[in-house]
Amino acid sequence: MGQSTIDLDADTPPRSSESESLRERLAVAERRLEALGNRFSELRDRVVALETEREQVREELKNRSFRDPYTGFANRRQFMEDLEFHFRTRSSDRTPSFAVGLLRLAQAYRRANYNLNRVALVAATGMRIQGVLQELGLSGENPYISDRMDEFYLVFPISDAAYLHATASRIAEEVSKPYPGGRDLMFGCSVGLAVAEAGIGVAELLENADIALAESERSGHVVVMYEAGMGQAYRNRTVMERHLRGAIHQAGFDGFSLRYQPIVNRDRQIVAAEVLMRWLHVGLGNVKPAEFIPLAEQTGQIRYLGNWSMYQAARQLRAWHQAGHRDLALSINLSASQFAHPDLIDRVQDTISLVGANSVVLELTETSIMDDVDGSIRKMEALRTMGVSISIDDFGTGYSSLSHLRRFPIDTLKIDQTFIRDVHRNRSNQQIVKAVITMAKGFGMVSMAEGEETREELEFLFDHGCDKIQGFYFSWPLPAGEFGTLLARGA
Repeated sequence: MGQSTIDLDADTPPRSSESESLRERLAVAERRLEALGNRFSELRDRVVALETEREQVREELKNRSFRDPYTGFANRRQFMEDLEFHFRTRSSDRTPSFAVGLLRLAQAYRRANYNLNRVALVAATGMRIQGVLQELGLSGENPYISDRMDEFYLVFPISDAAYLHATASRIAEEVSKPYPGGRDLMFGCSVGLAVAEAGIGVAELLENADIALAESERSGHVVVMYEAGMGQAYRNRTVMERHLRGAIHQAGFDGFSLRYQPIVNRDRQIVAAEVLMRWLHVGLGNVKPAEFIPLAEQTGQIRYLGNWSMYQAARQLRAWHQAGHRDLALSINLSASQFAHPDLIDRVQDTISLVGANSVVLELTETSIMDDVDGSIRKMEALRTMGVSISIDDFGTGYSSLSHLRRFPIDTLKIDQTFIRDVHRNRSNQQIVKAVITMAKGFGMVSMAEGEETREELEFLFDHGCDKIQGFYFSWPLPAGEFGTLLARGA
């Protein structure tokens, strides 16, 4: 049997070509891995950049949510968060450790911002508040701006009443200084303060501050600290305001009536009557004029009451004229808002169309004509051109200067009753009354005293040249029927 031979190279693969192929595949894989790595780095960097951008956007959104976009001050939302934080972190024994304040700009600001950059004006005011607080080391986020744009919130990390009052007074003083950008551009503010006493929460604290602010605006005291009992008085006023609006706008002035107090000349003859308003409410009873008149002025209802009383009084005066008392005049009080309203001339024209211009005297207070001296003079001259007489009520209690008084077209100076009381024996009052009478004569005006209650007071007034008097000694304010009886007697 023959021996076979084996060819070892016949079926062996070409090792060199296989290795080359593997190396190529490895190189491709490595290049791909490198590309993927580079791409991963780019994606990672992009992710980081997007995350950073997201946080920036979140922060911007937060800033927009907690900042006023126009002034940059922290807004009410930030104020509420900070207030909640103060409540969470106050001492465990809950002793008062902080307070809040509400600061509202005065009416003069709302008039000024019609013609000026409103945002710039409120921002400048906020900067003033911030400057005072920084000086005192109390800045933080203060002040916070309200949605009203004429109101600021304040948080004080102190609870001492005297220090709070002094701080708020300092802020109010700074706010009331003149502003650049307008002639005599000045406006004050009202501030209500409330301390976070034990047992009260956020809502009650803010309500207390709001009540204090309302009391500040009502009383004219620039800074008012909330006190126990103030809340009930505020709620009583709220109830009265609701009934007042209802009586005017829903019940057709039901419950309101007029009284007429005689004005007497030196011959002791009735020459005129002042028209006075009374309110009898079915639930509240007889509401004093000292209560509902200021409330009507504060809430803007006085214009409706004033227009109603002017029309009713004119109808009554026409009846008295028709009964033979043709020389009788009526003196009608005008509130500051009535005097300032554009429809005043038309309203007065309607009144004098019923009774004649010479029968109407309009009583204005010093304060109502001093807000805009030039405008007041123009309006008073227009009224006098119509034949209406102008009387200044409560003279001596306002702040008009003699130079202004000389410019105003005034017919009568009405001396305030505070100077009439005990005038026959009070030397200070005597000097004031005699000076006003002399001044009225010098300006060609009629002098009239209100509030005389005794014969001695009446005799002193007439003995020293007072032209007319009005007071309880001669007569109380009377309903129309009783006043007509007095006229018929020839008093």
